[in-house]
Amino acid sequence: MLLGKKNILSLFLILLVCACKSNHPQQIEPIQSFNAIDFNSIKPGSLVIFDVDETLIQPVDTFLVNEHTPQGKAFRQKLIQTYPILKSDNHIASIMLQEAQRPLLEPNVIHHINRLKNSGVFVIACTGMNTGPYGIHNSLEEWRYNHLKSLDFEGSFNDIVLKISYSGRNPVFYKGLLATDLKPKGPIVGIFIDALKLKPQNIIMIDDDYDYLLSVKNECEKRNISFQGYEYKGSKTLPWDEDLVQFQADYLVKHKKWLSDKAVRTFMRFNRKKLSL
Repeated sequence: MLLGKKNILSLFLILLVCACKSNHPQQIEPIQSFNAIDFNSIKPGSLVIFDVDETLIQPVDTFLVNEHTPQGKAFRQKLIQTYPILKSDNHIASIMLQEAQRPLLEPNVIHHINRLKNSGVFVIACTGMNTGPYGIHNSLEEWRYNHLKSLDFEGSFNDIVLKISYSGRNPVFYKGLLATDLKPKGPIVGIFIDALKLKPQNIIMIDDDYDYLLSVKNECEKRNISFQGYEYKGSKTLPWDEDLVQFQADYLVKHKKWLSDKAVRTFMRFNRKKLSL
């Protein structure tokens, strides 16, 4: 039986939609808030992985929110030209890490995390950040763990420290926090669950980076582990303010202290008043 032109067109459109969907696996869904996740349906023995930056927490200051935007990258290059020491000395940048505020994006997530742990679900944080010494910090993973703990986040296995050697880098699991030292998260998660002899039937991961989600999804497929990923899109944006971040950066370099956006605006208003007198 021959297909009419309309039927052929409809079939083509259906195949096209299916092809587009295959490029974005259904196991990875975009969400604007943790409220979109049914945490109560997660079964005991599952492993839930929370990304840290721009998922659990986010800075509140303009430069740090925009650090990886074109404006932020261009500003950083300009800053290095003005202060060449910034290229090789991590001391100043580590002060910014230490002093800049990074609150929880959604404070009520801690309630969900505690309920998961109490119901027999394993929960960890997983970040792609560097590990080891950095400026004033003897251990970035310890600094990050302490920061998350101050926000009432504590992952499972918080009595375990596990150092991992992988492809020339040094990932670390530190008391509930898995830091991949700039490596893809999938292989490091795989090494972690092998080292702890975990056999999760399900892994649920929330991350703002689609590639990281895909990396863990691929690792799960190799191991016949069911995977559900959520691409978190609830992080906030701030308009770029060149004068503000320039003042902030100059003050940091000269005084070795990070000023928040609020403090900088107070300084700038005060100076403008002095000039107008």
